[in-house]
Formats: sequence, structure tokens, C-alpha cells
Amino acid sequence: MTFTVVLIALFIAIAFSSWPIVGRYSQASGAWISVLVMSGTLFSILGIASRQITASTRPAVGAMLLLITMGMVNGLAGYIYAVKVADQNIPTAMFVITVSVLMVMMVPFVDWLLNGSVISPKQWIGILIAIIAIILIKK
Repeated sequence: MTFTVVLIALFIAIAFSSWPIVGRYSQASGAWISVLVMSGTLFSILGIASRQITASTRPAVGAMLLLITMGMVNGLAGYIYAVKVADQNIPTAMFVITVSVLMVMMVPFVDWLLNGSVISPKQWIGILIAIIAIILIKK
């Protein structure tokens, strides 16, 4: 990966990890956090991608249904995530870190399941380290 790609990844990581913290800081309910953040997400994506959508070919119906379904699952997960972020009984930073670590762990498995990618020994080591990280976070 180039340095530019790493900087883009850093921006994405900051954006993805910051909105839950900002949501908690706002003292809004989880429902309001999820609706407002996801609405902001929709508006920004529509603004940025509208020209590209009209210029590219439409995906096959099956692909569209699959992606819409995943969007609905993501919306449900986003709502639950926001509700937990707003919960005063859950330490926000530890929760966000746990979700992030679990996401990293799931990527090789989903990639293997859908794309047939082989999970490398380094990835297995990373998964083991992630499990250890979750155990340490809980203590």
C-alpha cells in the first residue's frame, strides 16, 4: 500500500471510530445518534457518489438485492451500536475498541466464506492476538 492509501485508511479509521465518541458526548439518545449519523452518512454519500452512479452501469438485480440487504443489516447494527454507545453503563471507548477488534477478526472469515481466500498463518496470529486483546480489555 502506498503512503496515500495509508492516509486514506487513517481518515476512515478516525471517522468510523470518532462518531460513537461524539455521539456519547452529545448526550443524545441512541436512537437520535443513529438516525442523525446515518442520515448524515446518506446525504454525504449521495452528494459524492451521484455523478459516479449515473456514469456507471447498474449492478445486476441479485447484486442490488444483496447489497440492499447488507445495508439493512448494517443499519440494524448501526442502530444497536449507537444505543450501546449512548448507554451510560457501558464504557464507550472499551466498547468501540471491542467492536473494532471483532471487525478485524471477522474480515478473514467473511472473505474466506464469500471469496474463497485462504486465511494465512499471519492472519491466524492476528486473530489470536485480537482474542487476547479482547480478553485484556475486559479486565
